[in-house]
Amino acid sequence: MNTKELFDHPIFDFPSKTKSSFQSHLIASFETYLGLLKLVDDDYSSLIAQDLDKIIEACNLLEEVVDSYLHGKLASAYHIFAKLMENMPDYLIPPNKNLHIDTHDNFLFKARQEFTKDLGIKEMFHIPFEKRHIVKTNRFSLSGLPCIYLSNSVHTCWEELDRPVFSQMAVSRFKTNHFKYLDLSVNYKFLKMYFVPKWKEQEKIISDGVAGAHKLAFVKFINLFPLYIACYTKVRYGDATFKPEYIIPQMLMQWVAETSEFQGVVYNSTKTKAINNDELFNNQFLNYAIPVKTSMNEGFCEYLSKNVYLTSPISWEMLNISEPKFTIEDLDFTKEILGKVMPPPPILHLNLIDTQRQLYWNTAFGKLEQFLFKMSLKNVEGHPIS
Repeated sequence: MNTKELFDHPIFDFPSKTKSSFQSHLIASFETYLGLLKLVDDDYSSLIAQDLDKIIEACNLLEEVVDSYLHGKLASAYHIFAKLMENMPDYLIPPNKNLHIDTHDNFLFKARQEFTKDLGIKEMFHIPFEKRHIVKTNRFSLSGLPCIYLSNSVHTCWEELDRPVFSQMAVSRFKTNHFKYLDLSVNYKFLKMYFVPKWKEQEKIISDGVAGAHKLAFVKFINLFPLYIACYTKVRYGDATFKPEYIIPQMLMQWVAETSEFQGVVYNSTKTKAINNDELFNNQFLNYAIPVKTSMNEGFCEYLSKNVYLTSPISWEMLNISEPKFTIEDLDFTKEILGKVMPPPPILHLNLIDTQRQLYWNTAFGKLEQFLFKMSLKNVEGHPIS
């Protein structure tokens, strides 16, 4: 089996789906995955062989975590999970941030479904501690633990909110103080496309840097795939009070909240549909979960208050009213944006309508982002960025 045939296997379809119990699905998926890795016999087999023992150990530890948790041994489950994480940091930090995820802290946004006159920066921050009782459990959310949830584009925010009326959606731009994120993003399309014959024919002309980065991405992917399966399995019973599919991602959030090395988790949006396969290096639609690092009776996390800045929220409707020319003028991305106003965005093009490929900056999402970059940043107490 060559590597292209490996990635054509349905086990790599994300998010993972199952009709059996989560525990059974995890065991079966790991067994299938390890069997497939052992069948690879092309140039990449040596990369697999050098890390195969680590991958097997990761699968075994994840199975032990879930089994201990389901037997009510929560402390034991977390202890095993912490052991797993000790073996993974090299793979969780992107080996080439230009290839995987750019953590330069500029393209971070948060949206709420409706803009109101009483909405300010405090309403765009995390849920205050005096209201932590309303923090619900979710895939990357622990019940009662406030978090700041961000996306790397206004478009991704819109998708995550299930496409509310865009003109009324409230958006703020965020900037963090050089946060480090535990990287669970999967650039699977790039990996798979690399093994398509037309790419293989061009392999000799691909720069050494890109080819080397691709090998690093491959090694990262095969090592983290067991964790991806454990985190990206679709919930079987949506209305259930307990969702076993959340065991591992919630432990990740607990581990991030306790560690000083990472400030948050970054993961793929599974709701975005307008991904253009041609944008191999820029088709990442990402979400960020940043848990509080301190706890108080009321107010906001002291650490996040000092290290997270944001703009006042605006809406497309308000921008049209206050700056009508700004919303209708097209900008020349190369001349006016690239390297001058701001770094290039994570998304360069969108295909929201079939056959209509649009430059992202010329969509309403892009124009709203451009305006947000002109607005001043403040901390949650209203003090400007220093």
